[in-house]
Amino acid sequence: MNNFIKKFIIIFLLTLLVSCSGHSGSNGKEDEFVKKITIKIIDDQSKEQRYLLNVMTNGKQVEDAAQLPENSFIITNEKKEAKKQFHLNTKYTIKVSKTNARTIKELSYNKQNGNAEPLLTTVEFTPTNDNDILEIKVKDK
Repeated sequence: MNNFIKKFIIIFLLTLLVSCSGHSGSNGKEDEFVKKITIKIIDDQSKEQRYLLNVMTNGKQVEDAAQLPENSFIITNEKKEAKKQFHLNTKYTIKVSKTNARTIKELSYNKQNGNAEPLLTTVEFTPTNDNDILEIKVKDK
């Protein structure tokens, strides 16, 4: 019986090793549907200004993969740009407001100095493989 247990454990471990060795954790299919795009804010100001971007989508289903609803906040850098991963061919709504905060953490902890000002614009965007940069024009209110 001792010999039987050893053989069983060896066969079990070999089966486990073979079944796990063929997968890297991703089938690569998701990469076909996702692209990093630069969001660039175009305004009338020459001085440094940061913007709070609220990026939202209701999600959608593509073949056997679902892209879940998403709501994220991003603060632009000193060049008024931010990079974001977008799911291709999925409709997004992007709301833009001014902010004095440099980070989301600063925005949430420093309510008095980091609060976003009123909404400047709302943009609908459906990214495709051809998109590398999304330019959003805003006017001071």
